[in-house]
Amino acid sequence: KEKIQSFLPKLDSFINNHPDNLYLPYFKVRLLLALGSNKNYVLSIFIPFAKKKRNDFWVWELMAEIFSEDKEIQFACYCMALNLKTPDDFLVKLRQTFSEILIEKKMYNEAKTEIQKIIATREKQKWKIPDQIVHWTKQEWYKSATAKEDNQDLYSNHIKQAEEILFQDIPEEIIVVEFVNENKSILNFVKDKQKFGFFKYSGNLTKPQIGDLLKVRFNGDGKDGFYKILTAKKADSNVTSDAIKDFEGTIKIISPQNFGFVKDIFIEPQIIKENNLINGQLVKGRAILSFNKKKNEWRWKAIEIK
Repeated sequence: KEKIQSFLPKLDSFINNHPDNLYLPYFKVRLLLALGSNKNYVLSIFIPFAKKKRNDFWVWELMAEIFSEDKEIQFACYCMALNLKTPDDFLVKLRQTFSEILIEKKMYNEAKTEIQKIIATREKQKWKIPDQIVHWTKQEWYKSATAKEDNQDLYSNHIKQAEEILFQDIPEEIIVVEFVNENKSILNFVKDKQKFGFFKYSGNLTKPQIGDLLKVRFNGDGKDGFYKILTAKKADSNVTSDAIKDFEGTIKIISPQNFGFVKDIFIEPQIIKENNLINGQLVKGRAILSFNKKKNEWRWKAIEIK
């Protein structure tokens, strides 16, 4: 550790003077882990490198090491590593480590799936089968478990959690869903009067609903209202937004168009019809901040009648 401490300033000097040498930060992270350095500091060094090499399995193997005390994130990192397109020859040690975790979780079918892949690869290459693998194959749980073709479903269920690590230096923003096009997997959102638009949500969200509050990391600024996102998930129930509010009051219905208002809240004809609202009725509901393109102005629009 003393040698590492004395060498780190020299390494920092190399990193500053040779920014084109991509792998120097990687080796610095290795040294910092050996020292038991603060996780957040290690991540601040590693994440810029990991973003560039995110499609290499060993990056996520090291990420799992960084998160050794957070078993849930560590598990997600292993899933990400195994999800990437990598020759099986390179993955035997990683699969063995992952198999051990699956056995601890009593996920025996999944463990047997990984173990059989290890055995198949080692036999193909005429490599020795490790004693640990041989021991596992003799256990009752292994004999009664049913191996699958692969664990792709398992990986897919956890890779989003791993990907989020790369973007944790980008702040999450609270937005409200204004409209959902399920056929195209696109939703319209509003954050405030300065930021609103739409984005593709497939791969990030499952069946978002109008009025949902989301925590989103945007990938840069929007173009003509279209935004790219890095991460998106439903916000906790205690999260609030200035772009949505509850309302209560007497509805005034305008004929013959049959739209209405509760104070400054616009009520669409469809909502009036669906809820059988009548003029002068006391109404409670939720409204969202919405831009009216026809009148080129902001207004509050009801999205739900309670």
